[in-house]
Amino acid sequence: MTEKLGTHITLTRNLAAPAANTTAAAGLLKILLAAQATGTVVQWAEVDAGAPKSKQPYWVTLCDTQTRLYDANAVVRYLYKVGNLALSDRLAVEQALEWEEKTLSVLPAGDLSAILAAGEAQANVLSAHAPATAVSAVLFGALYYALSNTKTALVSKYPALQQWYAQQLASAAVETALPAFTANVVKVLVREEPSLGNRRVNADIAFEFDPSKTVLPEAGAKN
Repeated sequence: MTEKLGTHITLTRNLAAPAANTTAAAGLLKILLAAQATGTVVQWAEVDAGAPKSKQPYWVTLCDTQTRLYDANAVVRYLYKVGNLALSDRLAVEQALEWEEKTLSVLPAGDLSAILAAGEAQANVLSAHAPATAVSAVLFGALYYALSNTKTALVSKYPALQQWYAQQLASAAVETALPAFTANVVKVLVREEPSLGNRRVNADIAFEFDPSKTVLPEAGAKN
């Protein structure tokens, strides 16, 4: 059950907006989703000019204790009060978050097929946690770039993941969080795998090779 905190957090932007395919961007989406689902207000701030330098793209300051958190999953745990859950429920959450941290998030960002396959393999975990929960916030944040930048024909090869993604997109938390997320990340163009179908070549100069035909030398030509 989601507990309404009735409070706010301050999200301080330190560096340039992260690229959409980075762990930093995924973390930002996790935080925004968790805040929406728990009724937590996000106050945006810019880093003070005289503040100590940090390599972190952003951090969250908790309003009640002024504690600063840098890890997105730690923010999600705080907002959902994971520590207050019954032991079995907490273990289920921690098991899912550990898989995301140790397995999913270490896959190459450009290998979308590997990311989707990993998500499909955890279909039982995805279906066990409804939208607006801590696990769904973390996994949606981690999987969003791959799912939103892959053609439907490829995503359809992973039916359980595709169904889960559709359910998440329909949730109020996701609908509200996505515009704020998009406005604070840098879009990354996805290169399609080269194929005859997507090539762009002048048809007048394109060389069409037919392996069934034998090319013989021409008399008098420099072959």
